Amino acid sequence: MAGDVPHNVNNESTENVGNGNQELVEAIQQMTASLLANKGSTLGPQVRDDFKVMDEFHKYKPAPFKDSPNPLDAEKWLLEMEKRMKLLEVEDRLRVKIATYYLQDAAGHWWTMTKTKEGIQNLTWNEFKELFLQMFFPVALKNAKILEFIQLDQEKEGLFVLDYDMRFEELSRYATDMV
Repeated sequence: MAGDVPHNVNNESTENVGNGNQELVEAIQQMTASLLANKGSTLGPQVRDDFKVMDEFHKYKPAPFKDSPNPLDAEKWLLEMEKRMKLLEVEDRLRVKIATYYLQDAAGHWWTMTKTKEGIQNLTWNEFKELFLQMFFPVALKNAKILEFIQLDQEKEGLFVLDYDMRFEELSRYATDMV
């Protein structure tokens, strides 16, 4: 352990310390050795791991969300973010941090205001999705998509089987309890 200790703390200085302070000196030596092993980093291992995950996620170049006059853009953005997070096996506790990092302009302002107003600290991914969709994907639009799903008729709309199947899959996500 003496090799890990900086040269200004040597064995002579620890020999002259009284018995009561010996434990303190050893604790300081251990902390110093630990800091040197981490190359001076003040970040804990969890924070460093979080940065690695965020860096890996960023390599996929996810699009930011700024707000859109088309609510389907908000839903699409959220689905893309979730798909990438599942691919990279991002933990739930990091998903909100990563997603909110990509909120910009009006959407970023909404998040800042919501988080401050609501006193949000440890939000789960599902809670975030619910808040996000409440803001950017109105209930009226979701209800319209459910109605569209209910009224989907292959013959009436003159759809080929593949077209009907694709439309069914697209709309069924709004009416999961009906499928």
